[in-house]
Amino acid sequence: MKKRKELNALIGLGSERGSGGSGGGGGGSGRKKRHSRKGSASGHRLLRTESAESSSSSSSDPDYGDGFGLPGSRSRFSKSDYLRCCKLCYPLCAFVILAACVVACVGLVWMQVALKEDLDVLKEKFRTMESNQKTSFQEIPRLTEDLLSKQKELDQIKSGDMGLNKIWVNITEINKQISLLMLAVNHLKANIKSASDLINLPVTVEDLQKSVATIGSTVTSVHHDVETMQAAIEVHKKTLETLQNEMSEHMEDVKKKQLSLFTASSVPQTSEKNLTDTCKQCLPILRTNRSFADWNKDLRKFIWQGENPRIKMKNLTEDKGRGGFGMPDLKLYYEASNLIWIKDWIFLKNKKLLNLEGWDLCTGWHSYIWYEKIKKERNFNNHIHRSALIKTWNKYKIRMYNKTPRWLSPTEALQRRLIGRSEWPRYEEIIKKEGQDYILLPQQEIKNKYRKITWLKYWQIKEYFKMDKRQGFMEKGNIWDRILTSEDKTISKISKIYRILNEWNTKTEIVKNNMTKWAKNIGRNILMEEWEACWNRIIKFTYSYNLKENWLKMFYRWHFTPKKLGSINKTNCTKCWKCRDAEGTFHHMWWTCKFARKYWNMLHEYTQKILGNNLPKLLEIFLLNISKIQPGSNDEKILTYLSTAARIVYARYWKQNKSPEFEEWLIKVAEIKTDRLTFLMAKQQGRPRIETDWNKVERFLNLKLKKNM
Repeated sequence: MKKRKELNALIGLGSERGSGGSGGGGGGSGRKKRHSRKGSASGHRLLRTESAESSSSSSSDPDYGDGFGLPGSRSRFSKSDYLRCCKLCYPLCAFVILAACVVACVGLVWMQVALKEDLDVLKEKFRTMESNQKTSFQEIPRLTEDLLSKQKELDQIKSGDMGLNKIWVNITEINKQISLLMLAVNHLKANIKSASDLINLPVTVEDLQKSVATIGSTVTSVHHDVETMQAAIEVHKKTLETLQNEMSEHMEDVKKKQLSLFTASSVPQTSEKNLTDTCKQCLPILRTNRSFADWNKDLRKFIWQGENPRIKMKNLTEDKGRGGFGMPDLKLYYEASNLIWIKDWIFLKNKKLLNLEGWDLCTGWHSYIWYEKIKKERNFNNHIHRSALIKTWNKYKIRMYNKTPRWLSPTEALQRRLIGRSEWPRYEEIIKKEGQDYILLPQQEIKNKYRKITWLKYWQIKEYFKMDKRQGFMEKGNIWDRILTSEDKTISKISKIYRILNEWNTKTEIVKNNMTKWAKNIGRNILMEEWEACWNRIIKFTYSYNLKENWLKMFYRWHFTPKKLGSINKTNCTKCWKCRDAEGTFHHMWWTCKFARKYWNMLHEYTQKILGNNLPKLLEIFLLNISKIQPGSNDEKILTYLSTAARIVYARYWKQNKSPEFEEWLIKVAEIKTDRLTFLMAKQQGRPRIETDWNKVERFLNLKLKKNM
């Protein structure tokens, strides 16, 4: 109630009450309260009574709300508060608007000043342009006058009295006069020379007489030489004709004769000198492999006498020390000759040949043979020699030099051939090895020997050295450098290169197919040392082609068997030709057939009696000459000859249903015994060897003869 009173006092109800009290005192009814009318406009606007609808929903409690804006209060802002708020806001808004107007006015003034300055600058530019235009208009007539004056001067120089036309006419006249003077001078010189000749005519005549006499003697000697040369040519022609006739007759005889395999394969082994010289002469035409294919075809026809080959061509051309026949491979000889020719491109010493073959090249030879410049410069293959040689070089380059060679010269590879230098620093001269690494020598050390090595050349060498160092460098004294730099004859170099190329070509045939088949038949692995003993030591016991041929035929399993013929002819007839029971394999035909067992049992018994010791009956002893007898001993030689004679005799009855008799074997042994060709040839060649002791065989033969008698 206290708060209510304070509020009523605030809005003026207290004054009304005071006035009512005084009125009541006068009227006698002042105690009664005067209730204002609903909706009347008396009192503060914010505290006016609400309508009936709003009053019904409001609280009737006089203490509801405290009049300070709490929820549920019925208080309102007073008019004085509103006026106070307006008094504060109006000046503030007016100040903000005034400040904005001032700023806008200042901006407009600044923009006007800036525009005025720009207009002044433009006006100044227009004034300068107008003044320049006026001066240019004034200068145009003067320039035209100058041009006209210059044109007149040019016309005068061209066609005036001292003009170019007049000068040219004068020059032509002077040239004519000079030519006339030259003719006169030449005529005078000729006259003077003829006069001197006339003076010296007697001396000249005497000299002519002497020279004629000498010429006459020279002509007679030349005529005599020509006659002798013609006679020599005729003799040479006759010799060639006789040789050709003899060769044709020899070839016909060879075709008629039934040569053995070893003899036929040895015929193509001509002299290496003639063969390599022929290859050199044929270099320009051998750009494809067609010629080699035709030659090998003719050789196969000659060796196998028109039949199908039984041994691969690679085994025929393999070296004898590795179990081959040693027949020459013409293509490898040709490639060996090519590599000898390329030696001149490597060492750059034969200047005439290099100029003849490389006259149209842009850079040095080493850029083509090592840095593959040929891929960019296709002109290299247009030369008939270069294309054939580089083909062989690219085929074997990586196998010959798997690292950077020491003969390589980066400066020679970079040079322009028009420079014409003759000495080039090579890697072997400009690098050195420190530990496991190679380093390039300093520029000054290289320049002490090669004075033309500038800083640019040294930088180029350094860049190439970095590139080649990744691949590494070949060691000193490798086999190819030794062969190419040796002072041996060309023929010996070609032979060495041919042996290396042949070894590379036949390297895939180290373990041959027939070696694995023999190991299966024997039941154990045959060591490579045992095979090499057969190829390199046992085969040298004799010079007889008949015996060597038998050894190689057994090694390569040369003989046809019923099983092999059945597979070739596609028939089911593969039974053994002797027993007609088992399948005719190579092992059965030579060892397990009942006829073969009977034959080898007999040979085993008599061989033990001849040698005087116990010998195991093993396949490798009697068929392959592989035994545990002391190498090189006389017993090993006797055993080899006895088993070889047994195989040769048994092969004569290859397709018959019986085995040879004991007497036939003894006859073959006696033939081998009487052949002393090996001992005599070795003695003649200066390599004497111990002669075979046949006493044991002779004692056995004598005993047999006594028993038969």
